Amino acid sequence: MSGRSTLAGFALALAGALLLALAATAPAQDPGPAYDDWNSEQPGYPSNAPISPRAECANGSDRCIERTIGEMWRRFHTVVPSCQDNAVFSLTYLRVTEDIARGVDEGYYDDPRWLNELDALFARPYFLTYDNWEAGRTELVPPAWRIAFDAGRDGTVKGIGNLLLSMNAHVNRDFPFVLYQSGLVQPDGDSRKADHDAGNARLRALYRPMIDELTARFDPSIDDYDVPGTEADDEALFSVLVGWREGAWQNAQLLANASSDAERRQIGQAIEAEAVAQALTIFAGSAYAPGETRDAREAQCAANGGQRKDYRRGADVAHFASRTTEMNSKERIHVPIRCPDGPGPCVGAATVEGASGKLRFFVSAGRRADLRVRAPAGIGNGDRVRVRLRSLLGPGVDYVKERTLRVEAG
Repeated sequence: MSGRSTLAGFALALAGALLLALAATAPAQDPGPAYDDWNSEQPGYPSNAPISPRAECANGSDRCIERTIGEMWRRFHTVVPSCQDNAVFSLTYLRVTEDIARGVDEGYYDDPRWLNELDALFARPYFLTYDNWEAGRTELVPPAWRIAFDAGRDGTVKGIGNLLLSMNAHVNRDFPFVLYQSGLVQPDGDSRKADHDAGNARLRALYRPMIDELTARFDPSIDDYDVPGTEADDEALFSVLVGWREGAWQNAQLLANASSDAERRQIGQAIEAEAVAQALTIFAGSAYAPGETRDAREAQCAANGGQRKDYRRGADVAHFASRTTEMNSKERIHVPIRCPDGPGPCVGAATVEGASGKLRFFVSAGRRADLRVRAPAGIGNGDRVRVRLRSLLGPGVDYVKERTLRVEAG
């Protein structure tokens, strides 16, 4: 196709170089039939799901990401089987989404409403595709995802392969369609590329802690790769992700600039084919060699994986309803919080940095509450305090959200 970016090809070559170090002999993989499930309600967006303003966060609300995080925790603990290799990406995606939520809360992005909507749109095909794959509806599962999910179920590739296979399917395959659907330009015509690129710096900071966690919880070999001719393994693998994200943006531009739906479908087929090609390369480079055992990996996950069979969806993530707080005469600050309109209440505790004690809370779904928490000594009008909300999502699982609030005299 004329004018196509070479960045996706560069990322494929870099991924191939990376995986040369993972010496393996893998049988050829059959990706199955081509995926052709274009939705007439959403031209240019291949998805069997009908339009859902709530699921797609049409209003760009902050609470959309909190709902998504809660659903990701539920899926990690109850949908992906305990210690199945697909848990590697399930946790990775959760950590990335948590960081996006922090970035939105910190004012890191210029257009937070777009990021909120983009995050919800991006998570939806992953949820739906996994559900279709798990239910055996493989005709509704794009080939790149079939390769990734099958490898995770069958235990045929190392942990780094599970990570890259799913990243490839979600970034190279899903992301161009999601970016196109969310809109590449603002209402005034300015490009949203700056916010897209801004995510790279946050991903870079998140990358090493994420790899350390995956290595400690699931597979000690995840951090054992080496890339010939490179100075730093982290930079090489991170460069693959940056290249894939850039290729996704440029493919989204091709979808947006197509002159007809027929041309858009042709571009979509090329996107599918690129993702499958990369999946086959990744599989071949990360498959277990004949005679190579999974003993260390299975022992690591059994001891540290963290998925809980007794997990139950008992709560959602509470978040702040204001950036200011009032302080009363009893030196208590009032912290307005709200609970998303999800399936469960928000249960947890609030604390203030520099003050002793904590206040437990229980807020019903879709409701607000005004917490009264002890203020640090010496705090007065106009000062700022750091407040922490710790939401309990299930046995042994919590989620912390922090914000600096400006004190106003009550």
